[in-house]
This record gives sequence, structure tokens and C-alpha cells, in this order.
Amino acid sequence: MPVQQAAAADASQPTAVPATGWPHGLSAAEAARRLADEGANELPHERRRGTFSIALSVLREPMFLMLVAAGALYLAVGDPADALMLLGFVCVVMGITIVQERRTERSLEALRDLSSPRALVIRDGVQKRIAGVDVARGDVIVIVEGDRVAYHWTMLWPAAQGELKTIVGITLLRLADGKIVEDRYLSDYAKSEDTTEENKALIRRWVAARNANDLEAALQCWSAERQEWLRNAFGNFSRGFPDIHLEIEDLVAERDEVLMRVTLTGTHLGVWSEIAPTGKKVAWRFVDTYTIVDGKIASMLRVAPDLKAMLRA
Repeated sequence: MPVQQAAAADASQPTAVPATGWPHGLSAAEAARRLADEGANELPHERRRGTFSIALSVLREPMFLMLVAAGALYLAVGDPADALMLLGFVCVVMGITIVQERRTERSLEALRDLSSPRALVIRDGVQKRIAGVDVARGDVIVIVEGDRVAYHWTMLWPAAQGELKTIVGITLLRLADGKIVEDRYLSDYAKSEDTTEENKALIRRWVAARNANDLEAALQCWSAERQEWLRNAFGNFSRGFPDIHLEIEDLVAERDEVLMRVTLTGTHLGVWSEIAPTGKKVAWRFVDTYTIVDGKIASMLRVAPDLKAMLRA
């Protein structure tokens, strides 16, 4: 899609472009034809569920199945009044649930429409602001101060034995004062294939250091900004679970991130997070996502059950 940078102006209303130097853009009819042939400019999303689909999902809920079974049991023992009352309540609750689900879906669709990006394009020689989903192939997009521009690219990268590797990505730029002030990209090939293996090896070294209770080796794996936090967390677990052991189940690397699914086993023999020793043996399964910067772990996000609740149970 050709892009033309515009002078600062209020582009919220249709505006005729200057007589010279500006493209005429697609006609409204041609843009509509291309959208009809090629589809809207949006990512695939889940279709809106119908009433029957919502009702079916409600019927599959264990609580509803239990209530229906109870109503059937009342009928079987010869108590039709209680059975009809119970089944009537089931129908009422089901109706309320269906109505709420429909309202929720409509609200989400309205929020999606409000939050969808908009683009300033030239069509029939006039600047007009349209929804991002209505941008057609070949539209001329006008960029004004503060706009973000995303573009798709393909690169040929030299690989081993003189072969070329195809790299596909998307770059997002933001413009201010006539300059690029923000530049982000996402690709299927970050720095090199070796980088992801190095990142996975770094996480394995960190886990090995944790299992060996070697704080100094563990600190070598983390960035300087995170080492004080690591000292506290490392000591807390070492005191609480002297026999702590991490067993890696899955390790997946993508660009500068590594996802690890792991099981922590140990016996609660010391104070951990202000919880007195319980003597319980735990098997704590969780998922960690690590961000690697300059060969060090810069951050970690953990998704896990509540270990404190497990110890207090």
C-alpha cells in the first residue's frame, strides 16, 4: 500500500487533497470490490455464537446436568410437583444465562469495534478516516504526526553452504517530528538459530545451579538488576526446602524468550515465606517464561498454583 506523509491537519473529516502532487487513490467502488473479493483487513477471529450454541454449552455444565438428574429422580419416585418446580427453576436459570451470554458477546464486539485501529486514506481524491478492517489492497494511506505504521517484510538471509534462509516479519514504526521515534519488529527468525539454543542452555545452567544449591553459579545466569531479588528467593527456598529439586519437563525458545514447564519437588523442613515447617513433601508444577537480554535472564513470569495454600491444606 503506498504511503504519503501529510502535513499536520485535522483529518477526522473528509478533506479534498491538493490538485497536484497527491495520488487520487482507489475509488470507493474499487475498494469495495477488492474487500469483497479478498476479505476484510483483519485477523481471523472466533465467530459469534448463536443461541443454540450457547444453550448447548450451558447444558453441558455439570451443575445443570446434576439439577436435571435430580428432577428426573423426583419424577421417578413419584413426586411430580417437586420435579416440575426444580426443572422450572433450571429453565429460568438457563434462560437468564443465555441472555447474559448474548449481552456479554455484544459488549465485547462493541469494545472490539471501539478499540480497532483507524486509518486515513485517499479515495476518489478525498482524505477520509476509515476503520482498519476496511483498508483495501492498493489504498493510499496518509500518515500524520504520531501515527503508527506497520508493514510486512520478507528477507533472504545467508545460511550454511551458501543457502538462503527466508525470514518473514512485521515492523511497527511510530513517527514524530518527521522522524521515526519507535521501531519494533516481530519475525520468525530472531538473531540466529544458535541464539535460541544458547538461551535454552542458559536456563538449563540456571536450573542446574538451583539443584546444586550453588548461589554463585545461579547469579551468573541473571542480570545485575535481578540479582538481589534472586539472592532473597534462592535463600528462602533453600531454607524452606533443603532437598529442593527442579525437573524440567518442557523447554521452548522463541526469539528472546524461553518457556519452561517444570516440577519442583522437596520437603518443607524449614520456614518458607513465614510458614513454619510442615514436613510435607510437595510436587509443585508450574510454567516460567524467561526473557533473555545480552545472554542473561532479565525477567521471569511464573504461572503456578498457590504453594502457600498447598502447604496450609
